[in-house]
Amino acid sequence: MTTETKRRSGILFMCCIVLFVLLMLRAVPAQAAVAIRQLKAGTTYTGYDFTKNGKKDKIRYTMTDNSYYQRNGIHETRLYLNGKKVVSIRSSRGGIYYFCKFNSKNVFLICQTHYAGGSNDFRVYAYQGGKVKCVNKDLENGVGFYLNNTFKASGDKLVIESYPKFFASNGAFRYLNPEDFAVRSYFTLKSGVPKLHTRNTTVKKSISLYANKAIKTAASISKPSKMNGPTIQKGQTFKITHIYFNSKGVQYYQASVGGRTGWFKESSGLILRKR
Repeated sequence: MTTETKRRSGILFMCCIVLFVLLMLRAVPAQAAVAIRQLKAGTTYTGYDFTKNGKKDKIRYTMTDNSYYQRNGIHETRLYLNGKKVVSIRSSRGGIYYFCKFNSKNVFLICQTHYAGGSNDFRVYAYQGGKVKCVNKDLENGVGFYLNNTFKASGDKLVIESYPKFFASNGAFRYLNPEDFAVRSYFTLKSGVPKLHTRNTTVKKSISLYANKAIKTAASISKPSKMNGPTIQKGQTFKITHIYFNSKGVQYYQASVGGRTGWFKESSGLILRKR
């Protein structure tokens, strides 16, 4: 084989390698990275195509100075799109607003409003049919959030770290601190709307607990009424590792005890305390 033939063979081989790599890159779909940005009242933002028409829009929000609302403990947020008021949101303690960008064609406004008692309400607004609409109240029905919350991004998912809503004055958790049960929920883009990735949320903190009575558990959350999991004896130490929110808003708790796990929910007379 002559030197020229070897050179041409090498070039052909390299071209085949480059073509193979390009085909592999096309075969693997690119994973969109979610971007989160908190907004400031009165500031105009121009870096987002909210209306999906290929042009950057002007978006800002203001807090009300209406004396009637202030006298009655109500805050009103007004959202403006390209100089026109498009949404009015009322709450008892104001709110925090974020841009959530999944990709260039899916930009949302997330509204986190505060109410008396420390609870929050989450709403996702999008531009649809020529109007700004709330497309997902509470991000997903049945998922409870409480007190302070953190929004962040993880790859193609929106992440919310929060405290679950289970601290009723007469509930099993009434002697515990909500902050001991910070949970992490993931939301992904489904049919153009951020949807809950899974109803099984991970408890960020895992503290040692004990109960005032025995707790029977289910081995699987798919059959929560089948008590075939480990029984937590009265006074026995255990930890809650996951919280499951079903579509009706009922919360189940996964307990880790003696190397096994099982699911339970609040029951009459049950009281949990920190070890």
